[in-house]
Amino acid sequence: MVRRGHHPDQFLYTNLFQRPCIGGRTRVALQLRYLMAEKGYIEDINNYNTLINRACTAGKMEMAEKVFREVVDIGGKPDLCTLNIILRGHCLKRNISEARLVREDSKTGLEA
Repeated sequence: MVRRGHHPDQFLYTNLFQRPCIGGRTRVALQLRYLMAEKGYIEDINNYNTLINRACTAGKMEMAEKVFREVVDIGGKPDLCTLNIILRGHCLKRNISEARLVREDSKTGLEA
């Protein structure tokens, strides 16, 4: 596509990003994130939610928590969907105490 002179826009990058996440190829999705950042595209909460959900589904709670913290660190606002994904991931791993901590920490500052 790029070789033909067509350059992806935000919409195409978002769709390209979500495909490997859904297919379980998290590393490919992470590489696309860096490519998107290099091109100046800003991720929205939906991209973060997709990546967090994929990590939780794969049982990689450390990765999910890292991405979750990244959202907060860059000034992003996790929404209720983000919180539900993290809580579900912890509950599936039987990390009830971690789920409670996330819930308590997230009581303020969530976007509806």
